[in-house]
Amino acid sequence: FPSHDISSSVIYAISLAIAFVPEALPIVLAIFLALSSLRLSNKGLIIKNKAIMETLGAANIICVDKTGTITKNNQKLQKIIYENKEVDFERLELNNEIKGILKAAYLSKYFNSKDSLDTEIENIFMKTGIDVSEFETQEEGVLDRKFVYSKKYLLKKDTYIFAKGAYEEVSKICRINSKYEDFILDKLQELTNVGYRVIAVAQLKSEKEETSKKFELLGLLAFHDELREETTEYIKMCQDNNLRA
Repeated sequence: FPSHDISSSVIYAISLAIAFVPEALPIVLAIFLALSSLRLSNKGLIIKNKAIMETLGAANIICVDKTGTITKNNQKLQKIIYENKEVDFERLELNNEIKGILKAAYLSKYFNSKDSLDTEIENIFMKTGIDVSEFETQEEGVLDRKFVYSKKYLLKKDTYIFAKGAYEEVSKICRINSKYEDFILDKLQELTNVGYRVIAVAQLKSEKEETSKKFELLGLLAFHDELREETTEYIKMCQDNNLRA
């Protein structure tokens, strides 16, 4: 553009670029998005925003929740880990340590809990015959921590607080025997890597109503949640379409 200044050349170039865009492009795009929404609605999906079709088409990773989504949300206790021992539930023998773990896990259950994990713990505990009738309930949710269930009881003159939840949170309030810490961490990593849901169980006994003292880490409970029948098919479908799930 030798006979024009720079600003005129830029304006001319932009005008030319706009002219290359077909006038019907917005209409065609809207039609394709509407057809995509219709196809998905036939599969039982409701699309409120048609633009999401474009985002979905560009996705290459799908992140989903495990429990109740790709599994049946039917937790079954498989292993109990304490000190430097790992016990399979099928060969479970009720020694004092295991009784203490099951008791603490049961007593930390909230009154109105609908969690399948709590249901499994309650079903197992009821078969043990452990008597907890003397524990007088005081308060739920004593510990203000995410992913931790805690409940306070009064037994004679002593105050008990039982807690269970994610090891990363429960361990922060516990004293852990250094002899067993490496073993517990190794088992935690090993079990979570193969799909187990692992929770830590702890208790605090005190003559006063205080939560500043360190809890005692009693052990870990590992639960297995069976995959839904259709999960394998859907994962393979994602992989065939270059989607990581």
